[in-house]
Amino acid sequence: MYHVAVCDDENIFLEDFGRMCGKILREMDVRHQISMFSSIRGLREAMEAGERFDLLCLDILMPGKNGIEFAYEFRQKNDEISILFITSSTDFLLEGYGVRPIQYLLKPVKWEELRRVLADDIRLNHTPTTVNVTVGKKNHGPAAFRNPLCREPQPWLRLCTGGSGAVLLDVLDAGGENASLAAVFPLPWQLSH
Repeated sequence: MYHVAVCDDENIFLEDFGRMCGKILREMDVRHQISMFSSIRGLREAMEAGERFDLLCLDILMPGKNGIEFAYEFRQKNDEISILFITSSTDFLLEGYGVRPIQYLLKPVKWEELRRVLADDIRLNHTPTTVNVTVGKKNHGPAAFRNPLCREPQPWLRLCTGGSGAVLLDVLDAGGENASLAAVFPLPWQLSH
């Protein structure tokens, strides 16, 4: 599940941006959750309570601690969560790059820009590239894999049981035809990534 936190003190923008993220992720067929916060304090409290996020969408100009200050503080503890700055000002562009954000988007945010950023973040930062197939105690190594955030099975990787009860791992071409038989595993088996 791709979990997005949106933090902005402008309630109308917060709701519109959260709704836009949700629509784009549904269009991309990505299982997701959007959590919205009107202050850095609220976001921090959620994170301290154990809520995990894949992407933080932070407004820069907010009362109290701004988005960049929070991002610098946050990066000291966590280097894995993606950060997207959403702002109406270009004044902090150079300062903000110190926390390695995935992008800056200027308000009003354009649909296609946000769609590209979300797709890039999922592809580059939140998609395992391999799975390990384990049969009994023997690990049969990594097999190519696609995005686990998608609801539907990936069209080019298919697991099925063979006539003898073995598990077949087929790699399919773009037309859905078998391009190669990647592996045959006797039962019991399990996948991990």
